Amino acid sequence: MFISLVITTVGVVISFSGYAAHAYIYNRIVREVDRTFTQGIRSSVVRALGTLPSPLIFGWVIDKFCTVWRVSDDGVTGNCWLYDIDRLLLWFTLLQVAMRVVSSGFYLLCWQTWDSEDEKPDSKIASAAEKLEYKKIKDTIENDKHQKKDALNEDALNEDGTICDNVKI
Repeated sequence: MFISLVITTVGVVISFSGYAAHAYIYNRIVREVDRTFTQGIRSSVVRALGTLPSPLIFGWVIDKFCTVWRVSDDGVTGNCWLYDIDRLLLWFTLLQVAMRVVSSGFYLLCWQTWDSEDEKPDSKIASAAEKLEYKKIKDTIENDKHQKKDALNEDALNEDGTICDNVKI
């Protein structure tokens, strides 16, 4: 019983610690204008895939390890009166571990297929024309910075190349 409690507690901690990582991953792979929509779709899919099959799977496991069923006088099977607790806890733990392995496999798949070009700030822009325009603006800003820096350096120097005392850099 104690081992099951420890394993379940560790599983819950790992499960809840993933929420921040999920949000970060989804925010990194989606354009900024689509983030709200993506969060809504992700939430809907998670709720649908998490709330529909899970009770069916865990209910099947619970029913599988029932050792004594209640049977009414007319022969109708009712609820379970006695479970094989050791095997039930083992199967619950194995099922949780298996689901986490599958989830980790999907994260590994996402990581392997992630394009490193997506990490650049200008990759969040949708079209090639927008990327080109963004690059032109970025280059213009960089050129202006260098020109101002060069002008400042020229103004800050005396004729002999030493820095003027009254110029603030």
